[in-house]
Amino acid sequence: MCYCASDSTKSKLENGVQTDSNACMRHFYNLFPYPNRPLLFFPNARMATTAHLGFQRALAQKKFAVAEAFWRKSKTGTRVSDKEWDLLRSRISNNDRILLAGCGTDEPLLFRTLHPKQEIVAIDLSERSIEKAGKRIRIFEFLKRNTMAKKLGVPKTRLLAADFMNCSTADLGGNFSFVQCFGVLHHQNNPWPFLDKLIAATASSGFLRIMIYSANGRRLERRVQRSHAELWKKSSKTYPILFQHFLLWLWQLANKFGLWGTAAKDRFNYLGLSAATVADALLHPSDPGLDPDDLMKYFKNTGMKFLYCEAKIYKKGWKVGIEQPEEAWEEIIAAEKKCNLISNITVTFMKP
Repeated sequence: MCYCASDSTKSKLENGVQTDSNACMRHFYNLFPYPNRPLLFFPNARMATTAHLGFQRALAQKKFAVAEAFWRKSKTGTRVSDKEWDLLRSRISNNDRILLAGCGTDEPLLFRTLHPKQEIVAIDLSERSIEKAGKRIRIFEFLKRNTMAKKLGVPKTRLLAADFMNCSTADLGGNFSFVQCFGVLHHQNNPWPFLDKLIAATASSGFLRIMIYSANGRRLERRVQRSHAELWKKSSKTYPILFQHFLLWLWQLANKFGLWGTAAKDRFNYLGLSAATVADALLHPSDPGLDPDDLMKYFKNTGMKFLYCEAKIYKKGWKVGIEQPEEAWEEIIAAEKKCNLISNITVTFMKP
């Protein structure tokens, strides 16, 4: 599948941070594994039900009331009962396989707890991120082994430190019922071959769930990133990168406490003081962005079924497309063009 980006995305590709993106991204995430949570931080799977394969199947089966109930509980933090949890898991089988393309440090454990009986393959460019993800799973299984691993016979999660584009079908062990790719596509200087491969890895009647940044909402972050482009041309030089990151972290520390007296405090308040978050937003070596309109045009050419979307809009709250994803998408795109999105954009597609 070949796809040509619109002029808007071409412009972002030309004006964004231009580097040997894979080598620099690997180096970046080895320096700053993301998200860099403590090893004993365990995800609350019951607040992430929209990431469950059963949620995607409920959408495909037009069980909209079921899907909306899980969506609301996920967003409000309302506890999902054991009966509801069993209902979600009843929609999947032990033969379902899950692929996490660009898994970072958190996703393998999250999806392990969401899908205790399914095979999971998790891939990331960063060896250090994979190493940390593995440690977290081993700690979790050790602490929970009497309640989960032994009772359910939890399969091992396959963790691969590799470039997804270089992984063959044999490397992956076949196709997948559910493919997740969060926070990866907008870092690709050419995302279309990456998407082609994601779709190829998705089995018939399987689901592809992706997240991208707001293309317009991160203009200031990308301006800072571009100012450091020269630094990443010598990506093997670790200490200058760490020093520049330290200066950016000090800037955010001052900004967090309102020392600048400008709009920067409100604009970058979401970063907090996490070293990994500050690096990911302000120092990333490859973040040209991806126009959501281009993304949707691409998928319309693939034959994939548009199943779901969500994003949070300034002063309006969450816009979610459960029954009418096309209508929700139009409102999300309108808000995106006005820089009114205050969340990332999540979309799900189903392969015929």
